[in-house]
Amino acid sequence: MSEMEELHPKLAAFFDAESLEEKYNAACRFNNDITDHFINTMAYSLDMNIPEGKLDLRYQALLKAIKTRMTYERNRDRR
Repeated sequence: MSEMEELHPKLAAFFDAESLEEKYNAACRFNNDITDHFINTMAYSLDMNIPEGKLDLRYQALLKAIKTRMTYERNRDRR
């Protein structure tokens, strides 16, 4: 990224989030601003793979994947 480019504020909020719940909430705020690039970037940062396809389906798949990971991490913490 060059000096002239700035990180999109919503993507910055996603990266700044400390918990998966905060990341999920930040990802939910994208709505009409979502792009394949944003989905790929967020998924990559979480070591996830969201298959190619229609944008709205990919966005929903990302949100579902984050929610699923939240559930498994909560269950792991209970042990």
